Amino acid sequence: MAQTDTRSSGKKSTSRDPISRIWDTLKSMKFAIILLLVITALTVVNLFANEFIVPVRGGEPGLAYSVYNQEYGEPRATILTMLQMYSPYRSWWYSGLLGLLTLSLLVCVIDRTGLVWKLVTGSRFIAAESQYDGHDHFAELRGDAGMKERALEAIRKAGFSVNTKDTAKATLVHGRRASIAHSGAWIVHIGFILLVIGGALIARGQYREHVSGLPGDLLAADESAWGFNVRVNDFIIEYYPLRDGQYVSVDGGQRVGRIDDMLPDSTANVEILWPSRGFEEGVTLDRLTNRIERRFGGGRLDQSNIADYIADLTVIENGQEVMTKTIEVNAPLRHNGYRFYQSSFNDQRTDANGTWTTVIEVRKDSGSPFVWAGIIVVSIGLMLGLYLAPRDIFARIEEAEGETRVLLAGVSKGRAAEFEQQFQTMVQRIQP
Repeated sequence: MAQTDTRSSGKKSTSRDPISRIWDTLKSMKFAIILLLVITALTVVNLFANEFIVPVRGGEPGLAYSVYNQEYGEPRATILTMLQMYSPYRSWWYSGLLGLLTLSLLVCVIDRTGLVWKLVTGSRFIAAESQYDGHDHFAELRGDAGMKERALEAIRKAGFSVNTKDTAKATLVHGRRASIAHSGAWIVHIGFILLVIGGALIARGQYREHVSGLPGDLLAADESAWGFNVRVNDFIIEYYPLRDGQYVSVDGGQRVGRIDDMLPDSTANVEILWPSRGFEEGVTLDRLTNRIERRFGGGRLDQSNIADYIADLTVIENGQEVMTKTIEVNAPLRHNGYRFYQSSFNDQRTDANGTWTTVIEVRKDSGSPFVWAGIIVVSIGLMLGLYLAPRDIFARIEEAEGETRVLLAGVSKGRAAEFEQQFQTMVQRIQP
């Protein structure tokens, strides 16, 4: 009678539970790269979305649907509204992709934390003799009983932190140097997580508004908008010194010209442009000023002569003056998370002294601290990974019948020539 072989083939099942498969996918570099490429492509699409889709101001779904329906009809209006193309960077699908990228980075960080900690702080000993001569840097030494101490001292003098482990047959040694570099990529991942979170918070919760005021004006109606108010104390326009090619007012504004040449005797040759064209040589500088009270093409004729806009502001909180600061274009006032930037000016609205109106941009977002922290963390990770070369020294030291045998192996992640010289120096110090 025929017999059936019911023995197992001995092969292990390669199937894994769904959670493990999802975890492996999220932590894979291939998945992260594909996701980054998709996000980059969609970011470019969002950047030029208004070139192909009629823009909608206000970001309200009802208003967006009405505009889209009038422009495109159904079903495009429904699709565009569902995809929130009126505010694509705040849309559910774009936020979802950023969230998925953050989750992938977080899984990578969690998955590698144990390994990175072990590489940075743990000791790895090599017991088997056969594992030493396979390294690029290897030496076998024999000598007297003092060779053990010389070996440990040579490794320490080379800048390695040394850990030892005694076994029945030998003393095993592991020396680490610049092992913190193993954490470089891990730290960069944390920095990217902070950057993505910061960018998402800025896109979804940014506050931006332009306000203006003359000296003595408050920038808000009351303290309810920001939790405080800001008063304009003064506004100053600074001009560049007189120089070649500059438009100038001549004789108190009677004429407008352009400096052709500044002369050594503190005079200038000036090309007269208005009210009639001409040329005048040797004009004394007290007859010239770079502030011109004339407009051209919708802007001031002396716009290019202006060097800086400076506003003096006072913060008022609960009716009390709490701080005063002078702000410039790149030097804002910061208070309670708000930033007040000197933006521009309005020379059409002036006070009795002729002082112009200052225009200030007010910003607030909860993502900036994450962005700055992310930039710092990424920079630290890159410096650790790129500028430090982690190195390991492994040794097996045996002592028997008055003779000492040392097996020495070294590993360096980069700068191989430099490490070779360092390794040979250690060998020379160990030899009797």
